[in-house]
Amino acid sequence: MLFRSAVAARRLRPRIRVVLMSGYEEGRHEAPAFPKLEKPFTPAELGGILSRFCNTDGKAAKPAKGNSQKGAGMEFDLTYLVQVSNHDQRFIFDIITSFLTTSEENLTKVRRHLDNGEYREIGAIAHKMKPSLTMIGAESGRAAAAEIEERAGAVQTDAALPKLVRSFIEIVSRTIVGLKKLETDRKSTRLNSSHVKRSR
Repeated sequence: MLFRSAVAARRLRPRIRVVLMSGYEEGRHEAPAFPKLEKPFTPAELGGILSRFCNTDGKAAKPAKGNSQKGAGMEFDLTYLVQVSNHDQRFIFDIITSFLTTSEENLTKVRRHLDNGEYREIGAIAHKMKPSLTMIGAESGRAAAAEIEERAGAVQTDAALPKLVRSFIEIVSRTIVGLKKLETDRKSTRLNSSHVKRSR
């Protein structure tokens, strides 16, 4: 289904940027080729593809060491995204907007599943959220998602899962708050490698 959607989007907008992740194989010989990432992938592998989209030299970007601005209660570091995008502000904020939309929807589902004790469903959502958390440099959120995914897949329900899930919700919620502030200030803010970090 997603592959067919990508094909339809490409036909409507030939220059649209599309990357497929492993699992969307159907009909791949019947439509224009798309770059493809095999899961699990690393930030460097993702960066290699995004660098081509953003007209950089095609090499995977490495996070730079530089000055940072810190805000209480915020947990993300956009260094990697800024470098991969070659400082393309529109691309950066497109990624941020997409993250905000999907993350808020996913947290609503996580809360509902938590109330119902449905931890396998939470593990599946955590798995889907890991790439976007990696992209925006939310390392504590990504690590929590990975741990939830692993523990939720166990045969016997882990007694520590409820507390871990609540912590994950708090981490992602703080990330959302910080990114929304960036969106609000976007007209007066230009992101670069010295203005990208937010941590607790």
